Amino acid sequence: MGSLHSPPQPTTPPPSPEFSPSSYRVYASLCHKNVSSWIECYNPSNNTWSYVSSIPVLIENHVLKGFAMVTLGDSIYIIGGLQCSRARPPHNFDESGEFIDLGVDVLRSVLRYNVRSTQWSNVRSTQWSQSAPFGVPRYNFACAICENKIYVAGGKSSLDSRRGISCGEVYDPTLKVWNPLPGMSTLRYKCVVVTWQAEVLARFYFFVILLLPLVNFETL
Repeated sequence: MGSLHSPPQPTTPPPSPEFSPSSYRVYASLCHKNVSSWIECYNPSNNTWSYVSSIPVLIENHVLKGFAMVTLGDSIYIIGGLQCSRARPPHNFDESGEFIDLGVDVLRSVLRYNVRSTQWSNVRSTQWSQSAPFGVPRYNFACAICENKIYVAGGKSSLDSRRGISCGEVYDPTLKVWNPLPGMSTLRYKCVVVTWQAEVLARFYFFVILLLPLVNFETL
């Protein structure tokens, strides 16, 4: 007498539609040799990049450097940065040569790129809007999301500065305001930031940042 065997169970369950690669997009700011700064979108489901939008604050022959780009909800924020004039070096007639970037202005602007979750494949439905600027212009600073708020710390605040700054700020997207944070004990720039045990620390109004080079944890 014959028998019917059940099919073998897969070693790993299939991914939930919520966590499928088709549910995600990666947005990045790119600046190639051509004089332009823009946002592109990566679709991991088909391994393709597509153009989204240029950064609207920039004027012709200018690029933005040292800014922060973070996501909060269905919005992308472009924060601060060093606006530079891009040109070829003097007496360089080779069009394939490298550009040089001359600092023009340190920005305190905050731009928000709104992406509707149901229309991520149709980037034409999105739009830029101006958010509240922070108090201190800065570039090459630390930035992270913690408890649905944007934290920034350190960086440089002027074109001729050779030292970093110690102040920090936090942005509340609900109230659309920036509030100052207690200053760090050390002047820092070109630093990075991570959050750690956000729920516990938020209750005590602490924000933990890890700055490079690695020495210790600083609390704001």
